[in-house]
Amino acid sequence: MAIAETPDGKLIFINQYRFGIDDFSWEFPAGCIEKGEDPVHAAQRELLEETGYKGCEALLLGQCKPNPALQNNTCYFVFIKGAIPSIEGTNWDPVEEIEVSTNSIEEIEQMIDRGDAPHSINYAAIYYYNKHKKNSKI
Repeated sequence: MAIAETPDGKLIFINQYRFGIDDFSWEFPAGCIEKGEDPVHAAQRELLEETGYKGCEALLLGQCKPNPALQNNTCYFVFIKGAIPSIEGTNWDPVEEIEVSTNSIEEIEQMIDRGDAPHSINYAAIYYYNKHKKNSKI
């Protein structure tokens, strides 16, 4: 999962169709790690593919098991600083339909509170982002 911050302190959030709920969901850009790929590189790649943004620095903030009762996968949370639009643009999968937005952390928290960002992994991403900001003093 890419927690990408623009130079003006906004976070990149995407709205995409989710088949499981048959509706759109606001969330942080994310995707699968390719075989042999590092989680930081995967987050940078997914950010570019889904949003057309690139950052200047990336840091692994943490990880969790999204649903250990049923799945054995790991979600990695990567902070990407200085994200700006790239000339490369997006590279969506054939079934992806995505809207890109930049929002303050407060706006994203309000979206979560309203139920507009129902993906539970958003909550963990906010936790790691806030912890990083508190510890880095920026």
